[in-house]
Amino acid sequence: MKDTPKNMDKLKRYIRNLTTLKVQDEGIGMNKADLERIFEPFFTKKIMGRSGTGLDMIMDPGIDGLETYKRIIQIRPDQRAIIASGFSETSRVKEMMALGASQYIKKPYGLNDIGKSVKEALSI
Repeated sequence: MKDTPKNMDKLKRYIRNLTTLKVQDEGIGMNKADLERIFEPFFTKKIMGRSGTGLDMIMDPGIDGLETYKRIIQIRPDQRAIIASGFSETSRVKEMMALGASQYIKKPYGLNDIGKSVKEALSI
């Protein structure tokens, strides 16, 4: 598929039909200053070396994106996945890819990058 505006519109519509985004927060909420910045590519409240794993998917303590993916493939071994992170590729990212995640994209990324990654993941 060539990167023409018409093809990109088709890809956007296709991706919209494949994806669902659900955001749920049962916590105490965010302060207004943080809320206004949450979609900035490099905004973080993490303290380097003290919190986070570089996989951006932090769940219960000790459960990161790799552990989550391991649990998912126990239930659904053919589950496809794309890793998106603002950090450098780590051994945990490599391990996740060895388990079946098909793509690793580094922030900041755009719609074209996501579209290409989804297309690649779905073609495997």
